[in-house]
Amino acid sequence: MPIETSITVAKQEIVRGTDVTLSIAILDSVGNAKSLAGVTEIVWAMSREYTDVTPTLMKKLSLSEIVITDSGDGLIDIAIKDTDTSLFDLGQYVHEIVTTDGASLKTPVLRGKVELIPSLAA
Repeated sequence: MPIETSITVAKQEIVRGTDVTLSIAILDSVGNAKSLAGVTEIVWAMSREYTDVTPTLMKKLSLSEIVITDSGDGLIDIAIKDTDTSLFDLGQYVHEIVTTDGASLKTPVLRGKVELIPSLAA
């Protein structure tokens, strides 16, 4: 039996050099909230291209950079500090979230684009 996975596509905007929290809902293949019960790791990565070997920026649940705010509804917060993006070039990036379960099965659950924009007040 094939394993059905669903990758949610999400676009985010981040103002370069500012603290921001990305609040994300992880969904299943029909758009319902995906439970995070049994998930042991969540990794969020941002790069210029999906083919980049090393992500430009990475955040992990195990490093307390990602917080599960509602396990049953698949809600997470990703904390990005001002210093994380202050030296990045403006423009479009891609991002992805991968979950890992207790059996070490890694599942991509979200892909999309991130637009790094300038601050109007800077």
